[in-house]
Amino acid sequence: MFKRILVAIDGSAASTSALETATELSKDYGAGLHLLHVVREMQVPLNPGLMDAYEKLERQRHDLLNAAGEQLLNQAKRMVGSKGIKSVESDIGSGDPATAIVAYAAKHKIDLIVIGSRGLGHVESFLMGSVSRKVSNTTSANCLIIK
Repeated sequence: MFKRILVAIDGSAASTSALETATELSKDYGAGLHLLHVVREMQVPLNPGLMDAYEKLERQRHDLLNAAGEQLLNQAKRMVGSKGIKSVESDIGSGDPATAIVAYAAKHKIDLIVIGSRGLGHVESFLMGSVSRKVSNTTSANCLIIK
């Protein structure tokens, strides 16, 4: 039924639960597992005089957040490997997390996206939108949202 499963990793408790669920599904279906961590981009300052400082800060931020993302992915790969999953791919995306997840899923022909929900209340979820909601509303892949 599922040949390729994508799990979004962000270090949250819901993300960890999503990884555990995706690992079990991967074992059950013999599916390849894809791990994706997305680094959000900073907003550009409105003051053009701050561009040099912004660019320096963005380079430092990018390096730090990518290193942290690599650590998260390496931890996830170790956990998945300890469960006997052999077909694992991982990547770090950037930009809007929902957009990056949907684009990765389309590019890699993902059958199922497993993603954690942060459990926002109704008002916050409506006002801010959530990554899991955006992903499930915009992807053509099946989605499983883990609370």
